[in-house]
Amino acid sequence: MAGMVEIRDATQQSPGGPEVLAVTLADLLECIASEGRALTWTILDLEAVGELSDGRNMLDLEDRIAVSPYGLIVSWEWLVALAQDLEQVVNGLIVGVKDPLMTRQISREADFCAVSDLVLQAIDSSLWSVYARDDRVLKRLRTRFRDTQQWDC
Repeated sequence: MAGMVEIRDATQQSPGGPEVLAVTLADLLECIASEGRALTWTILDLEAVGELSDGRNMLDLEDRIAVSPYGLIVSWEWLVALAQDLEQVVNGLIVGVKDPLMTRQISREADFCAVSDLVLQAIDSSLWSVYARDDRVLKRLRTRFRDTQQWDC
């Protein structure tokens, strides 16, 4: 059964250092890796902080995503590498689909849950919302992260 898990992104104090985010995009991708590897990913929105290892700057990437009608279509490997470069995702919308042809049905105004298998949404850097068709993903998220709430769709 499809559902949605919200994860509160509380900050935590690292020993002898600054506050760090308790939940990052890299954490989420690690948690969904077994399903995520098989999907085609589209980044529809991204506002983040970090230095990209491919030599581009974050504003260029954000602009590329903003001007594409279907978002930026990326592989799992590229998405994981991007997540490693990011210090914080302020806002983001990342959609995964089993059928690569479905990427043409995804737009910023679409009902993502109707056409997607996984949706990762960062809301104001303090809350992640994850939609999944697979109950195993939802259970893994609830187990991995402390402050969660789930709804069935």
